[in-house]
Amino acid sequence: MKYTLRLVTVSILFLMLGASSAFATQCVTFLVPHVNNTTDCGASDGSIVFNGVTPNNTYTVDYTLNSIPQPTLTITPTTPDLIIPNLTAGLYDNFVINNTAQLCVWGPLGVFTIYDPIPRIDSVWSIDPAPCGTSSGSIFLSGLAANTTYTINYSLNGNPQPPATGISDANGVILMPSVASGGYDITVQHGTCVSNSVNINLYDPVFASNYDYAIHLGCTADTVVFQNESENTTNVTWDFGDATSSNDLSPTHVYTAQGVYTVVLHTFNGTCEKTTTHEITLVHPVVSSFTAIRDSICEHQTVSFNGAASTNAYRYVWDFGDGKVDSTNKVSVSHTYNTPGTYTAALTVYDFVPCPNKSVHPIMVAPFEIHAQFPDTSVCIYKPMKLVNTLDVAPYVSQPLSFAWSPADFLDSTDIQQPHFYAADTQYHTYVVTMTSAAPFNCITKDTVRIFAQPHVHLVNVTPAQVIHYGATAHLNADGGYYYHWEPAQGLDNANIKDPIAMPLEPTIYTVYAMNEYGGCRDSATIKVDLINDQEFVPSAFTPNFDGKNDEFKIINMRSQRLLEFRVYDRWGQKVFETKDPNQGWDGNFNGKALDSGVFTYIIRVAMPDGTQTTYRGDVTLLR
Repeated sequence: MKYTLRLVTVSILFLMLGASSAFATQCVTFLVPHVNNTTDCGASDGSIVFNGVTPNNTYTVDYTLNSIPQPTLTITPTTPDLIIPNLTAGLYDNFVINNTAQLCVWGPLGVFTIYDPIPRIDSVWSIDPAPCGTSSGSIFLSGLAANTTYTINYSLNGNPQPPATGISDANGVILMPSVASGGYDITVQHGTCVSNSVNINLYDPVFASNYDYAIHLGCTADTVVFQNESENTTNVTWDFGDATSSNDLSPTHVYTAQGVYTVVLHTFNGTCEKTTTHEITLVHPVVSSFTAIRDSICEHQTVSFNGAASTNAYRYVWDFGDGKVDSTNKVSVSHTYNTPGTYTAALTVYDFVPCPNKSVHPIMVAPFEIHAQFPDTSVCIYKPMKLVNTLDVAPYVSQPLSFAWSPADFLDSTDIQQPHFYAADTQYHTYVVTMTSAAPFNCITKDTVRIFAQPHVHLVNVTPAQVIHYGATAHLNADGGYYYHWEPAQGLDNANIKDPIAMPLEPTIYTVYAMNEYGGCRDSATIKVDLINDQEFVPSAFTPNFDGKNDEFKIINMRSQRLLEFRVYDRWGQKVFETKDPNQGWDGNFNGKALDSGVFTYIIRVAMPDGTQTTYRGDVTLLR
């Protein structure tokens, strides 16, 4: 309880009033005040008691309520307590107490504050509903008066609900039983007193629908074993996709015909349902078929085998006929034959049963070998490029090797191993090189080189380094490309154009990447953007004397910031100024009148462009 006591004791000289000195000595120096608050909001049962008066003496009492003078009271107490009864909540001040019989005057006394007993909910917790979709949850409100009846006002998911009555237990806790899931906003009311608002969410039980399955293929029927992996469900229903169903938790089902089946698991919790669907493929015919690219080769050369993918094949096994097997389950493979001879390559395809199917192809390996590799490439042309390649030639193959390139366009030679290529256009160029060994084998090998010539990219007109104020923007630019991409993208209005607008929240180095229209050639450049941070400033005093200097109390250096709150209070806690306009300040007036010099409190809240906030609290001195 807070109050301020101002005490004035007046002793009237007996010579002035013609009274004896005995009267003056009966006046006590101090009266001790005590405040009793109201028992309900809006009630008139508060009181202020002044202890130290003389019983059975008559006193007059003058005072103000919320700065408004009240009628004079005449009270004759029978005890040393002078009681001012039947008071409502408010600020009581300027008490002047007069005992005319003793020639004693006290006052002015005050300020005294009488409060209404507003209830407060300290905390709230809940128990979620047990089954899904039911009203079996509970909400508990704590911190209230014990054994007291309250009216509970609340809304569910934003919709107001009929008020309820709750009685707190001995610990000041109210139970709201039988509530459903959802978001609740709650207050309690006692008389006309309304508590603070609290929020809480109740949730239906979490449950999940999921299953796995294992397929066991057969010749005339396929069996699927289903494993239910659902959580917190009360019952399930299976739809197997062949007009049959089951309520078993993890059933086993036999399909008598091959096909693709949509299997749906329905899981339930209370009135809530979730489903999981899988398509199960039970089609498994297998056919083995493959071709051999170049079935007559030199030794140490490689043959490419291209198999045909078989429907629902489980495994592909290659037998190259030279004792080597590939079981890595590849449809197409390559194999090198290091020894001359005739070989039978075979591909065996297995399904899940398994029911294998096999196909074969003969391979002829001659006793000589030559190998060349000319990699395909995409180049940014700005000077002649050598077509680099490597050869792997067996030592017994006769040298020299001859080379023939076709066509001859854009090559500086057509009969050497590594000619130079240069094209000023932008297109694909395909060359075939034929390599032939000398007699007596004349083993011929061909390779194809595909080159995509692209225009070179060079960035120009790149924006130089920038220095901007915090919250301001910088216009970036780069020329010379077809596609553009800027990194980092934070703070840019568009990271994929040549001239984005940047508004970084910290010093940033932007890198621009430029590419040609084919995406194969690019160039890059960097632009640094530094920031000047404008710090706001709150003065500690102001002088509203109309001299054009410091006439208003306002926050200074507001540029990119946004003013969220600006309020000023006098020493009694009364608000004398409020604004959200950063250009408006307080001129020291309240309700059209200039306030006296003094110290006032303020609260100021500002937001930066990145969303961060700063709060200023303190005192400011008004000087007249």
